[in-house]
Amino acid sequence: MNSCTDIRDHFSAVLENEADEATAARVREHLDGCPDCAGLFDAMASIVGAGDLLSEIEPPSHISEEIAASPCRR
Repeated sequence: MNSCTDIRDHFSAVLENEADEATAARVREHLDGCPDCAGLFDAMASIVGAGDLLSEIEPPSHISEEIAASPCRR
């Protein structure tokens, strides 16, 4: 697991703290020497962080009814 493709396959697991320690260490070591992967990893980390923030927001109570009544749902 040293190619960029192999490393990128593990980004999600590392970001979600689901990768084992050895895999996470290999990914981070690769990121230290590969600016392309590091940039992609940082972008993915920002997206995951934004998703975490959105999960704390409660949608309005009427949203389900509005979606069900939407002409796009028919």
